[in-house]
Formats: sequence, structure tokens, C-alpha cells
Amino acid sequence: MGFFTKSQIDEIRKKLLDRHSIKDSEFVTASELTGEEEVAILKDGENKKTNLDEIKYADCTLTVYPRSAINRVIDNDVTVIINGVEQRSITVPAGTMVEVEVSSPGYVTYYAVFPLIKTGGLRPALLPQADSDYLAVRWDNGALPASGGDYSLYYDSNQEADLEVVDE
Repeated sequence: MGFFTKSQIDEIRKKLLDRHSIKDSEFVTASELTGEEEVAILKDGENKKTNLDEIKYADCTLTVYPRSAINRVIDNDVTVIINGVEQRSITVPAGTMVEVEVSSPGYVTYYAVFPLIKTGGLRPALLPQADSDYLAVRWDNGALPASGGDYSLYYDSNQEADLEVVDE
């Protein structure tokens, strides 16, 4: 009976793999998918399989955490309406359009509509109301639309300022 060295075994393994395997990028393109097709995923550090419908229709949860424009949490007299129902959190299938309205006495109402694509929190910054007009510019950043957004500028029309409005 003959023996092989580790390097010989590695060389045999490589030749067999090269001859009998293909890369994912070389797979034939699938068409007319039904959702029952199985795909490999990594979950909790282990390889597992699932079908496309499980991935496509996975549930996502959105939780709203209102705060003021100066990063103070405002919880008193805050109304959060998600998809027409007064609630702070909602769970829907991934990709579902979500409509969020946050209002509180003394603050400008926050309103946003976006597809919920992953579980996360929304922290809308409410601007204080005043006897003047405000120009608010919000920068949204992050994978979840409108998440991590913050008001980067607000302008009180009672104050003097040089602003130029440009139509693009």
C-alpha cells in the first residue's frame, strides 16, 4: 500500500476541484422564478438553505424615536402615525411603502414616505415652530431611507440673511 504526502494530496484535490467544479459567476442564468427555488445563505455563522420567497417577503420592523432639532428626546404630547395608525412601531414585509407622520405641539410636523427595506429605527428631528417661516434642509443617510437623517440647516425669516434661491 502506497502513501501520499500532504503536498501530493493537496495537488490531487486541486486537480479534482479544477476539473469538476465551476464558479458561481459561471452558473447558467435562472429565469421565470417561482419563489420556490432554494438558495444558500449564511445565518448565525452556519451555512443554511432557504427559498426565495422567504428572503423576498422577510419582515422588517420600523421603530420611530422622535427628537427635537437640538437632539433632545421629546416624548410628551408626541403623536406618531405610521400607515394611518397611531403607533411607534410597525412590522411589514420588506419593500412595503411606509408613511410616517410625527407631530407635537410647538414643533413642525415631520412627514416621510419610503419603502422599508430593513429593520431599523427612525429618529426624525422636529423643528420648533415660531412666528416666522423656517427653511429646513434635511440630509438623509443610511440604508434605511430617512434613517439617521438630521436637520443640517434651518432659517428663521425674522433674522437677516443673504440667501439666494436658484431654480435648477
